[in-house]
Amino acid sequence: MKQKKNNFIRICLIGVLVLFGTFIISNCKVTTVQAASSSTMKSAYKNYISKNKKNIRAYAYANIEISQNKPALLIVKNEYPWPGGTGYYEGCDIYYYIKGKVKKVGHCYGARPISLYQKNGKNYIWNGTSSDRNLSFIKNNKVYINFYCNMKCQNYKTQKRIVKADGMCYYEYCLSTPNYVKETQKYKEIKMIKFHNVR
Repeated sequence: MKQKKNNFIRICLIGVLVLFGTFIISNCKVTTVQAASSSTMKSAYKNYISKNKKNIRAYAYANIEISQNKPALLIVKNEYPWPGGTGYYEGCDIYYYIKGKVKKVGHCYGARPISLYQKNGKNYIWNGTSSDRNLSFIKNNKVYINFYCNMKCQNYKTQKRIVKADGMCYYEYCLSTPNYVKETQKYKEIKMIKFHNVR
């Protein structure tokens, strides 16, 4: 009788372990499915461009997702190219692959050709004017901008604030000229981003 009881307990324990193992394995599979690869994202971007090409003038990719270095889709709709028709633009909309869909998450506009910059191994897209720099990146499916403004004086006390607008978050820094130079030189230009024409 005792042996039968012990066998019954062993069988129950084995059953519990099997169920627990199945639960862990199934959860691991779900996690893997949720993390889209860069190739999956680019394939979704290509499909999006193909379906919406009437509204797209040009496009480019930039790996500006800050934590995993994943690609974003940059789309030019009505902006004119940088002088000379070289495939460079001053402005674009930023799209990102979220939960199986390509969604607009922000924009990048200024008075210079959009370029790829890097700081501490992280990528940013840059634009700006002679007095400011906008360095955009994606975090948690949202566009953030490090915005540096040169107040064009030697002793300006640094002002920092966070501004939320158009679904994006700006980290705004107003700086004296020396501090502006110091902060913006931490970013190194990799290349100007060349867009592929659609129409």
